[in-house]
Amino acid sequence: PDLKKLRIKDSKLLLLEMPFCTWGEYAVKEVCDLAGQGSITLVLAHIERYLGYQKPDVLYRLLDSGALLQCNASFFCSFLTKPRALGMLRNGMIHFLGSDTHNLTDRAPNTAKAISALLQYRS
Repeated sequence: PDLKKLRIKDSKLLLLEMPFCTWGEYAVKEVCDLAGQGSITLVLAHIERYLGYQKPDVLYRLLDSGALLQCNASFFCSFLTKPRALGMLRNGMIHFLGSDTHNLTDRAPNTAKAISALLQYRS
């Protein structure tokens, strides 16, 4: 009943950050149920951080339930991760791009580099 308090401002968006581990069936089912409620639009934050921990079908189950996925700009900037990021984008699996900026030194925004990679992809 208090989910409205967790939404971003007056939107239906609820940003959820999951633990860095393999999610058990119970957790996946809970997130799918939450995404399917309709009173919110569930956005899973930093999805690139969890990919190595999850079985391949987990993301598809979450997407099928109505969850949206957010990744950080850095996912498109690294030589190692850029191909996977572009593949996920191409397949409609990435819906939001974040900077994960915490300050201008240690965690500076890198969105310009990601946008450059995305523009190259469009060409």
